Amino acid sequence: MRPLLLALTGLLLVGAAHARTADEAALLRTIKKAEQAGFERHQLKRYLEAFAPTCTWTIGRREKPGEYDTVVPYADHVAQQTERFELPVAGKDRVYLQDEKVTIEGDDGTVRARVARHFFGGSDEWMRVYTAKKSAKGAWHVTAVRAWPLRESIGPQTILFDDAFWTYADKMVEEQLEADNATFESRMVALVQARRFAEAHALTVKASEGSKDPLIWTARAEAAFEIGKLDDALAAARKARQLDPAVSLPFFARPGR
Repeated sequence: MRPLLLALTGLLLVGAAHARTADEAALLRTIKKAEQAGFERHQLKRYLEAFAPTCTWTIGRREKPGEYDTVVPYADHVAQQTERFELPVAGKDRVYLQDEKVTIEGDDGTVRARVARHFFGGSDEWMRVYTAKKSAKGAWHVTAVRAWPLRESIGPQTILFDDAFWTYADKMVEEQLEADNATFESRMVALVQARRFAEAHALTVKASEGSKDPLIWTARAEAAFEIGKLDDALAAARKARQLDPAVSLPFFARPGR
């Protein structure tokens, strides 16, 4: 019986050693509740309560900053989420923070977590690093988010966003940009697959100059939305609708916008 008691005592000590402090638990809870309020329930106000009005969202391809990062300021992120949260709540969408690592030094905190999202037709996983600051009243607010994708599963297809994938995706982009016979569509597919959204948007801006092709304007709308340029996204969508009232438009281009 004694060995069993010793083993149980050891487990309790290990658990105690890894117990979170009150500040660590509060910071993690703030982030989890915000992500759930946004992704699962589309509650914009509740989602934004966790973020400082100076917060920026950086969407990259790897942990380290890179030339293809997309930096979205607070106002643009709010505009993006406002449009996304206008969509009906699916009811089965779920988001989980896993493998969380919380670090706090004074009033500065960092949460590093694997974020797993499940939605109709698939799921994905991201790594996210949340940088936060505690206010004088003791509330935590996120001041910066860096995120990069790990995996995406849509139907039977799964993409792992590892170094091999990015090398392949960049190679496809270079081939498409250099090929004389490449089409607008093939170049866009390559850029979007490589998550080089700023270049994709620049390509659509150039292609749409004087264009009467509603599909090019639709592509411009989608690319603009990805980098947080909602005004350009809506203007491009209106142009596409003007050219072809029956054209299929992105979710944010509702009638009257």
